[in-house]
Amino acid sequence: MKRFYFLLLVFLLPYTGKSQINVFDKNCVQPGPAVLNNHSGPYVENCIEIPDNSGNDDYSFSGTREIKAATFIELGPDSEFAPADPNAAMEMSIEPAPFKVVAYANDLNSIKKLEKLELGIALPENMMQAINNFIQDSGSPKVNPFLASNIRIRAEFEYMGPVPLVPNTVFPRDAFFTREFFRDLDDFDALYNHPGNTFGNVPNYATLGGTWVPQPTDYPFRIRFAPPYLGEWRCKIVVDYLNGSTLLESPYFSFNVVPSNHKGFLKVDENKRFLKRDGQSFMPLGLNMPWPVRNGEPLQNILGGAQTIDFSSTAPIAAFEQYKRQMDTLAQNDLNYFRLIMCPWALDIEFEEMGNYYHRLHLATEMDLILEKAEELDLLIHWNLMVHYGFQTEPFGSVHWDWEGSNSFANDGNPYKTALNLNSPLEFFTNSTAKQFYKERLRYIVARWGYSTHIGMFEHFS
Repeated sequence: MKRFYFLLLVFLLPYTGKSQINVFDKNCVQPGPAVLNNHSGPYVENCIEIPDNSGNDDYSFSGTREIKAATFIELGPDSEFAPADPNAAMEMSIEPAPFKVVAYANDLNSIKKLEKLELGIALPENMMQAINNFIQDSGSPKVNPFLASNIRIRAEFEYMGPVPLVPNTVFPRDAFFTREFFRDLDDFDALYNHPGNTFGNVPNYATLGGTWVPQPTDYPFRIRFAPPYLGEWRCKIVVDYLNGSTLLESPYFSFNVVPSNHKGFLKVDENKRFLKRDGQSFMPLGLNMPWPVRNGEPLQNILGGAQTIDFSSTAPIAAFEQYKRQMDTLAQNDLNYFRLIMCPWALDIEFEEMGNYYHRLHLATEMDLILEKAEELDLLIHWNLMVHYGFQTEPFGSVHWDWEGSNSFANDGNPYKTALNLNSPLEFFTNSTAKQFYKERLRYIVARWGYSTHIGMFEHFS
C-alpha cells in the first residue's frame, strides 16, 4: 500500500463552555474513478484514500490533475492511473490546513435539520495581530474585522444528497467576528422576585443582575448555518484578506444531517395574501415588545427614573433578563409572534462609531440569547433593524440617540452623520459611503442571526 505521510499534531482546545470538535477529524474520503476523472480543478480534502480500480473504470484524465490533502493521501495496492494523452500528469501533495476550524457540536454525524451548526475559526497569528491593532487602535497594519474589504471569511456548504430532489445544493455563508462573555447574574432572581418590588421601592436596581465579563477565545470568527436537507453535506472555508492580497482555503470536511422537529422559514403563500410555515397557514398573534427596557414593573426604576426612551447609556443586563421572562409570558398565553427593534439604547450593534461593533458585542450576545429563547418557545420575531429616532431631531423628546446628539451625553448623534459629515438624514440614503457601511451592518446581522427559522421577517426601519 502506497501512502504519503504527514505528521499530524493534536492540539488541545481551550474550554469555552461549549463542546468543540475538530472538523477535520472525521473519516477520510474515498473518491473512485467517477469522481477523480470528472472533477474540475484541484481535488482538495483533509485526507484521501484512493481505492483500487481493478475491475472498474480506469483513473484516466487529460492535462494535469492535482490532488491535495491536509494530512495524508493513501493509494490502494492495485490503484492504477492511465493518462489519456502523453502530456497528462498527476500531482499529489500534502498541504496542511492554513487555519483551524472547530464545530460547536457533539458529533458531526448527527447535526439536526434546520438547527444551528456553529463553526469557529482561528486565523494565522499575523492576521489576528492586525485585527488586534485595529481593536486597540495601536500598531500597524490595522484590519477591521467587520468590513469585507479588510477581511471576508465565507463558508460554502454543499449538499451531497440526491440532487434532483432539491432546488439548491450550494449555500454560501459569511463569517462574523464576535467576543465571548460571562454573564454575571448572581443577584437577579432574588431582587426580581422580591415581594417588596414595587415602583421606586428598590434602591439597588442600578446594579441589578451584575454585568458582562469578557472571556478569551481562540475562535473569534464564527459561521452559522441551519442545514435544510437530510443526509450528507460537505463544507470548505475561504479567507479573503485585504481584498485578495492573501487567499486561504481550507480542505473540505463533511457532516451528516438527521431529522428534527424544527420548522422551516415563514413564507408568503402562493396567493400572496397569507403566510405559511411548513405548508401550514400561519396566523401571527402577539405583541409589540420593541426593546428590553420597558416602562413597567418591576424594573421601571432600573435607571433611577421612569424613563422609557431617553436613556443616557445602554440597558443593563437585568433588562435583557427581564425581556426573556416577558417572552415566557407570551408563550404561556399561546402567543406566537412579537416585534423587536434594534435600537441604540438596547440591541443595536453600531452607534458610537460607524463600522466598528467591537464595544457593542455584549449586546449582540444578548440578541443571541433572545433568539435562542424564541427558538425554545417557538416564537417568531418581527425583527426591525433600526429605529427612526436616529434620523430625527429630538423625536418624542429624545435627545440622547437622535440625529444631532446631546452634549450632556458626550455624544455627537448618528454615527453616519459624524463620520461622513452629513448635513441631513436624507444623505444617509444617498451617500455612497453611508450605503456601503450600512450594507456591512446588514451583512453582519444576516451572518450572525440569519440562520434562524424563528425570524419571521426583517424590517429596515420602525
